[in-house]
Amino acid sequence: MNYHLDYFTKHRIFPILGKIFSSPYDWGGIRLIPPTLGFTPEPGVPYAEYWLGVHKKAPAQVILPDGTTQPLDQIIQKNPGNVLNNHVAKKFGNLPFLFKLLDAGEMLSIQVHPNKQQAEEGFMQEEEKGISITDSKRTYKDKNHKVEFAVAMDEFWLLHGFRQKEDLRTILTEVEELQPLLSSFDGEDYRNLYKHIMIDMNEEQANTILHTLAQRILPQYEAGQLTKSQPDYWAAKAMKYMQMSDGNYDRGIFSIYLLNLVRLETGQAIFQDAGVLHAYLEGPIIEIMTTSDNVARGGITGKYVDVDELMKLVTFTGVKPHIITGRKIENETFYNSPCKEFLLSKIEPKENSSYKKTSQSAEIFMGMEGDANIRSDDNQLSVGKGKSTIIFAETTYEITGAEGDIVFRASIPDA
Repeated sequence: MNYHLDYFTKHRIFPILGKIFSSPYDWGGIRLIPPTLGFTPEPGVPYAEYWLGVHKKAPAQVILPDGTTQPLDQIIQKNPGNVLNNHVAKKFGNLPFLFKLLDAGEMLSIQVHPNKQQAEEGFMQEEEKGISITDSKRTYKDKNHKVEFAVAMDEFWLLHGFRQKEDLRTILTEVEELQPLLSSFDGEDYRNLYKHIMIDMNEEQANTILHTLAQRILPQYEAGQLTKSQPDYWAAKAMKYMQMSDGNYDRGIFSIYLLNLVRLETGQAIFQDAGVLHAYLEGPIIEIMTTSDNVARGGITGKYVDVDELMKLVTFTGVKPHIITGRKIENETFYNSPCKEFLLSKIEPKENSSYKKTSQSAEIFMGMEGDANIRSDDNQLSVGKGKSTIIFAETTYEITGAEGDIVFRASIPDA
């Protein structure tokens, strides 16, 4: 059956399917995506991410009544005002966020993302140089800034921004192998310290420090004497995880000591702004982000590391990590961020207290626990565990459920 535009004007709520990413994301795990989506993982397959959005690599598929599907980006492109509302369509041109399930079974790379101006300038420069959009050495795949917001689904560990001055000086003093770096932090100059580590030190100097460090921490790691609250634990894990194919240690290991080591408990969240050097270390999260692929890497990776571009993007200042617990209003917990493209919230409907709302723009729902349902004037769908739904702009809907049901809602705050 061919569904014309008027069908999507009359009907406002649809089930959708995302895409699972395993290869080449070899850092993925099996703790989040298989049990949430309800399938048995294949042996040895890392299930890293599940995407719901309009990213060109994997637009969500809208499921139609006859069982066929249409890509969400194509439906929006044909009638943006109807799906997004005219204001959002004019401002962003498309759905401005990407909703993800992400499971870090192993460490992700040390990385940083650009702001909007940096992305636009960098994209044009690489276009002018004739660097293919698929080139592994390309940093800017689009003109958009990349900011991320993560909510922990279980214990989650990450690195987030440089340690504050006294904390950084203390760790450089107490970790004997890192004491030679102290002189580069004179005047508490973060840029000078990071430049010394990533550029000024030759391979022999970097390898000498990291080899000495490895001799101490690897036996402790293998004997189970280190805990996840210690940078030594993650540095040793990185040394085990990263193979020295060229005979050199990965300089990203230094960043494990320079950056804040953060542990999130279930339900806690954190915002990764442009310019903040960071890395996801271990655990399952729900992530919402701007739709962008712009990444400059700083190590713990086999991918290309463009140190010059990295230095341009990093914000060289100490950071005190802000752990967000959410703001609960009745049966919805809001995870606010400064980003204008997205707002993430958690809905916990009760048997005698349903959730009612009118969407201002397109909203995506993902059931994480239970058997909740969502209903509008023209349809009723499941948003139980593993089920996802999109509702178009200016649609009144109701979510009903019971104790223990959890549904995450992705929306646009200024719609």
